[in-house]
Amino acid sequence: MDYSMRLLNRVLLPLAVVGVSLFLPICTSSGSAIAQDCNAAFTQITLLSQGNVDDFQSVYGPCDRIGGSLDIGTGPGMEAITDLTPLEDLVEVAEFLSIQGSMTTLNGLHNLVSVGNSFTITGANQLTDLTGLTSLQSVGNLDLVGLVSLTSLSGLSSLAAVGFLNLENLPFLTDFSGMPAAVDIETLVITNTQQLTSLDGAPAMSNLRLLALNGNQALNDLNGLSASTFLTDPPDDAAIGITSNNALLNLIGLPAVERIGSLNISGNSALTSLAGLENLVEVWSSLSVQENSFLADCSMLATVLDSVDDGDPGPGDGSNPDDPPDTPGLDAIQIGNNGEAVEPNARCNTIEEILSSVAENTVYADGFESVTL
Repeated sequence: MDYSMRLLNRVLLPLAVVGVSLFLPICTSSGSAIAQDCNAAFTQITLLSQGNVDDFQSVYGPCDRIGGSLDIGTGPGMEAITDLTPLEDLVEVAEFLSIQGSMTTLNGLHNLVSVGNSFTITGANQLTDLTGLTSLQSVGNLDLVGLVSLTSLSGLSSLAAVGFLNLENLPFLTDFSGMPAAVDIETLVITNTQQLTSLDGAPAMSNLRLLALNGNQALNDLNGLSASTFLTDPPDDAAIGITSNNALLNLIGLPAVERIGSLNISGNSALTSLAGLENLVEVWSSLSVQENSFLADCSMLATVLDSVDDGDPGPGDGSNPDDPPDTPGLDAIQIGNNGEAVEPNARCNTIEEILSSVAENTVYADGFESVTL
């Protein structure tokens, strides 16, 4: 699966939905209806004032399912939307749901069970929690972006499956409390939080394919991820990216993974060790460990970077005898500018340094075989 294309689609498609008239609820015609579908002629509905919300059922209903998309947000010169209770009969939005504005609560969406594609909440600058979403069970992509008052994920207690969970620019989010114990999540992206110190309360995620933690200034503990597992069947390009988290000291708590598509550990200015990657034996696409100023211990990568093929045959094809066989080759490996604050004790800037930091009699046991260097 091409995750860069998936991410591009996640960004572009909601923009296409938002690009509609700013004055009246409008739609484009399409498709078939069932008895409880909102007016089948309307597959893209936009509510831009409290009056539009109040008139929803009289204009489009009676109904509990939107076969297309729903945008909720305040247009220029329109009265603010403060009450979503006229939408309380909605159970499903088949395509996209977008909410933006200054609302303080999502009460009124408490019967919503599923959103088929993307559910985006952005700019709701007085929203402190998600308690109006207590019935939500499944959503394709869930984007919480720029919610500057959000302190809790309370309200997502019924969530069972989400393809892509994106938490971005949430300055007052402190933990994951409020989520259920287990959720089927394929992609978790957490970006630019200021008070998130740990991932405590994060659900056990059984089918992770992509984990990206970027620019979380207070994050110092990954233990909340320890109950999660990666789905890594080569050549599927599962990936881990941990970048610019300036309070993170190590990677302890990462889901135990033996093989991964891409691994990028870069720009984490407090990171001292790659502890947490002890089980890793194969990297199938690319490996980058760079610009970690205090990183002195990279010995956890020795099994990946040595000359022994520890796991599945390849991914190296043997054409270059210098290529570590558990990687795609030297061209896919970037290691350097680590430990500049602890020189000369850093042993993390070349493959040779990393291998020399491991005792010759160290035994590595993994799910493929046991290897003695």
